[in-house]
Amino acid sequence: MNLPPLTGQDIAFAAGSGFVTLSLAVSGGFVPLPKIPALASWLQWASPAKYTFQALAIAQFEGGRLEVMLDEMELRRPASIGANLLVLVGMYIMFTVATAAVLARKQETR
Repeated sequence: MNLPPLTGQDIAFAAGSGFVTLSLAVSGGFVPLPKIPALASWLQWASPAKYTFQALAIAQFEGGRLEVMLDEMELRRPASIGANLLVLVGMYIMFTVATAAVLARKQETR
C-alpha cells in the first residue's frame, strides 16, 4: 500500500486539532476542574478554552445567587474577567510569535 507523503499542512492540522481537543477536555466546561485526574490537571493552565470559559462563567454568575458555583468548580483562578482576558492576550501573542518564527524558517514551495 502506497501512502502519500505527509505535508507540513497535514502535520499542522493534526497537531492543531489535537491541541484544541485537549484544550476543551481540560477547560472545566465538560468535567469540573476538581474532578479532572491529577495526571491531566496541569494541562488546564495551557488551555485557552479554560480562560474563555472562566471569564464567561464569572461574567454570568458573579454577584448572583449562583456565585457559589464559581468556588465549587474552582473557576476563580485567575479571579477576574480582566485577568482571564490578559492571559488570553498573552497566549495569542505567544502563538503569533511562534507561528511567525516557524513560517519564517519554511521555504516557499509552489
